[in-house]
Amino acid sequence: LWVDIVNGEVHSFNPINKSDREYDVNQMIGTIVPRASGGAMVAVEKGFATFDLETGALHIVHDPEPDIRTKRFNDGKCDPDGRFWAGTMSKTLEHDKGALYRMNTDFTDQKVISQVDISNGITWSPDGKQMHYM
Repeated sequence: LWVDIVNGEVHSFNPINKSDREYDVNQMIGTIVPRASGGAMVAVEKGFATFDLETGALHIVHDPEPDIRTKRFNDGKCDPDGRFWAGTMSKTLEHDKGALYRMNTDFTDQKVISQVDISNGITWSPDGKQMHYM
């Protein structure tokens, strides 16, 4: 799975037959992560959402910044406990306008870090106890 941020597309590439299935989500999309229960979680311009890989249906779960349309989600990953971390950034690249959010497995979310320039690169240590964030 991969995304085209600016064109608002999700792609599902099959390396065996080299096919690429494309879905248009009609808004900027920063990241996609598969769900163990099926489908995927995405962070799109209008917030956290579930995404159905069979139908292409997008369902917004929550927008943590509903009154701010000058931001978008950029990058995100799931931690070893299944929580979805994703960060926002300014569409005009203004400094300190973004934030890092965590969507919990019960679909509640919270802002974890404020005053972020560009969220880009989240990973965990091999034992899953430390998060590395750039």
